[in-house]
Amino acid sequence: MYRNLFLTLLLAAASFTNVSAEEADSNLVIHLKDGTSMSCLLSYKPTIKFTLSELIVNSENSSFTVPLDNLARFGFENQSSAIEIIKSEKANYTIDDNRIIVNGLKAGDHIRLYRVDGICVFDKVNNAENGTLEIAIDALSSGIYMLNINNTTAKIAIK
Repeated sequence: MYRNLFLTLLLAAASFTNVSAEEADSNLVIHLKDGTSMSCLLSYKPTIKFTLSELIVNSENSSFTVPLDNLARFGFENQSSAIEIIKSEKANYTIDDNRIIVNGLKAGDHIRLYRVDGICVFDKVNNAENGTLEIAIDALSSGIYMLNINNTTAKIAIK
């Protein structure tokens, strides 16, 4: 009860904050207990709503709902857009059916998948030593995505 009230007040206060030009690339980032995260650019003017069981974020460009029991933390972060960090190196990955398989990973490697507009749709730090991570892509819409592995980026087309 108090947690929901605190989260509601905190987000209400944060939503009244004006976004300056320097903060135009800042994101509202929602971190989940399973290690993944979702984000929304503040320039898309997200609205945040709490119910008794969910956090609901709607913006000009996207919307998502998070069960409160899966919410680890949230806040505002400056994250680089995938558009800004494209490099010529090849990432070690394959696409198989409805998943991206990233190979050659070590514990601590950071894997992100961005839409072409810079929205991060997958964000995870690899904890396993086995060197492989699978990213399910069946829920993603068709388009161009940027796969970022430790600041090495590859362009991926999902059809």
